[in-house]
Amino acid sequence: MFKTSYYNFVVRDKCSNTYIYFNSLNGNIFSVTKDQKMLIDDLFSDINNKKSEYPNLFNTLLYKGFIVNKGTKEIDIIRLRSKGGVFLDRNYHLFINPTLECNFNCWYCYEKHPKGKMSTETIETIKNHIAYMIKEERVTGIYLSWFGGEPLLYFSDIVYDISVFAKNLCEDNKIFFNNQITTNGYLIDNHMISKMKEIDLNKFQITFDGNEKEHNKSRFLIDTKEGSYKQIIKNIKNLIDESEDVSVILRVNYTDKTLDTIGDLLNEFDLKYRSKIQISLQRVWQTYNNINSNSTNMTLFMLIDKCIKMGYDIKKLHFMVNKEKVCYVDKLYHLEINWDGKIYKCTARGYDDKYVVGTLKSDGRVELKTEALINHFSNSTFENKMCIRCKLLPICMGPCIQKVIENKNDDIRKVCYLNFNEINVKDYIISIYKDKKY
Repeated sequence: MFKTSYYNFVVRDKCSNTYIYFNSLNGNIFSVTKDQKMLIDDLFSDINNKKSEYPNLFNTLLYKGFIVNKGTKEIDIIRLRSKGGVFLDRNYHLFINPTLECNFNCWYCYEKHPKGKMSTETIETIKNHIAYMIKEERVTGIYLSWFGGEPLLYFSDIVYDISVFAKNLCEDNKIFFNNQITTNGYLIDNHMISKMKEIDLNKFQITFDGNEKEHNKSRFLIDTKEGSYKQIIKNIKNLIDESEDVSVILRVNYTDKTLDTIGDLLNEFDLKYRSKIQISLQRVWQTYNNINSNSTNMTLFMLIDKCIKMGYDIKKLHFMVNKEKVCYVDKLYHLEINWDGKIYKCTARGYDDKYVVGTLKSDGRVELKTEALINHFSNSTFENKMCIRCKLLPICMGPCIQKVIENKNDDIRKVCYLNFNEINVKDYIISIYKDKKY
């Protein structure tokens, strides 16, 4: 006995006068004419009695997951996928903040910027911690992510020092080493690039706020009030020219006023640079109230299309086919160590003591609070009536765990990602069909 998948979508594309079928559980997608849709509708109306009437169509849709066995509990497939993403990845994802100081002071930043950098004692304890995770926890790889503040303020004595230790230890133990950084990009120079190549620091997230005029309004040097746009553009080009394996995510923060200026930023990079650059368009969080989640922001939609046509890779939405989890924070093997040695999970909530989840010991062990473990891992964030009933669950995987923790006694709808998407589901399905990028 068979049934249609709960996660089937059918969307009409008026431009091509076709119908697009999309299954959010497995990501399969195809289009048909109106007449072909009528055949599928007829089959779906009584699958078990009509499968012999449409044997080829039935077998194709069964193979692609649009038809499933009647006993299949698709929600359990999602639960299994989620647990695998959280618990089976034994690569250790470690965020490190050398400092919370910054040479910029962007108006929308959620962080405070106290003076101070990581002490020599904390640096040595972090090295012990990395060694402990490799030798005792037997992790299969070390993924370092440098964060802050501006981590490059203390590149040589913290970022480079810890990275050299971690890379050498990974090589000695024949496990994978990955090194990446979130930076404003202003301080990158040739000497630094040479050192970055030594430690395999080749993945960068660098932020812009639109074109030169808009960017320099908020991202300028604290001391001189000098704009940073031209210098960062120059540094990115130099970084790509000098580093063969480098990849750069341009996180472009936007508001309704700055969105239409981003095209100028895209034009700054010739085609030879674009293959190494991914565009991540992110609305400034203080302007979330401006979103109408029931309609598509056409300016944003056309900008995404422009990025693709220009040869950039681009993150379209929170949605992702075959998604296992919501965020890297969801992983069991993920922690963040602040410059003062305190341990956190979420990188997007500042560094108040109420967010501390554990203690870093001098021998490299981390003692995590029981309550923190329960909050993060006892249930998936989608274990609520709203998410369980949602056909988009497989490509969303529920709300952010930090928001769920903070809204335990509140309406779960307030933290649903659909409230923050500016491209509606219909337009999203049409777009992924057209470019076949998930």
